[in-house]
Amino acid sequence: AGEQPLDELRAYVAASFGAPSDAAAVYALGEVLGDLRSPTLTAALREGWAAQAHYLEQLLRGLDLPRLLDAHQGALLLLDALHGGLFRHAAALEPTPATATLDRLLETWR
Repeated sequence: AGEQPLDELRAYVAASFGAPSDAAAVYALGEVLGDLRSPTLTAALREGWAAQAHYLEQLLRGLDLPRLLDAHQGALLLLDALHGGLFRHAAALEPTPATATLDRLLETWR
């Protein structure tokens, strides 16, 4: 395993869920909420999120996480936490960097 899966996971989380400002988080969430109004775009989101979950699952499997009993469920929980963090960031309620959210979950699974 080593550090490679962890480095890749941290880089992916930072790039995909890091919002540089409250306004950027609001914009990103607005785009997603708008897409959810369309069945076609909702299907595309579902497909994209499933691919994200699969990718995160594979990265989690590459880490030594003895308390993570199901990597697929862990990946879904990670996605939920990261999306929730974007909502909190948009509301300027103690924004947490996406990598800090990741670190907190990893700590519970170690």
